[in-house]
Amino acid sequence: MKSLVILSISCFFLFACNTPKILPESKMKVLVWSLLKDSYDSASGSFKFAGKFTDEDLAPMEQVFKQNNVSRQDFYYTFENYQQDPGKLKILMDSVIAYGGRDMSKPSSVRKPDANRPKSALE
Repeated sequence: MKSLVILSISCFFLFACNTPKILPESKMKVLVWSLLKDSYDSASGSFKFAGKFTDEDLAPMEQVFKQNNVSRQDFYYTFENYQQDPGKLKILMDSVIAYGGRDMSKPSSVRKPDANRPKSALE
């Protein structure tokens, strides 16, 4: 009986500490937009993702998670949750597009500089 109680308590702490949480839509739209914006190559007009993530791809992703105080596990858990419900995923993507449009319409002095973007002749 005593060992059953100890096992139950151990399982509770094990799962309570490692269970990812579902992030709110407001945080997810910022994360998804930041990840998309960081992976976009403005010189070629396409995304850098080539089917497989490399260490070079993961470093900016980790930086986005750290800046937003989110763990990678929470993000992926939440994103999988959205993928299982197409209606929720559509709402999220619509809000990402709207958020991105507002972010891109800000003056460039207000936006974060894109280190990968080549300088134009006018800048």
